[in-house]
Amino acid sequence: MTHLEWERWEGYFDFLERALVPGGVAVFTTHGRYVADRLRSGKSEYDYGLSQRQRELLLQSYDDAGFGYQDYRPDSGYGLSLSRPSWVLKRLEHKSLEVVHLHEQGWGQHQDLIGCLLR
Repeated sequence: MTHLEWERWEGYFDFLERALVPGGVAVFTTHGRYVADRLRSGKSEYDYGLSQRQRELLLQSYDDAGFGYQDYRPDSGYGLSLSRPSWVLKRLEHKSLEVVHLHEQGWGQHQDLIGCLLR
């Protein structure tokens, strides 16, 4: 989920609901506060391959809506997403995927780790 637009997340969640059997577990990662803070630092080693303008737009959307996304290359459908844990949980409320684990920076002390169970 770390490199996908929200529309692609929705398709992935739908796929998980179809692919898992009840009691099945899915794990995915997101970029949250830690990555946002790195982007805000302004250090070139934390630019994630985005231009200054792209970083500004990404952070503005993240700050305003809880989610932001920018393509690495125009219209590539692959880029960098930022999402607040609360935003992710809100998107899963109407799914049959029950969140059983959420650990900020739980994957490599970098990405947020989310585990879901199909009800």
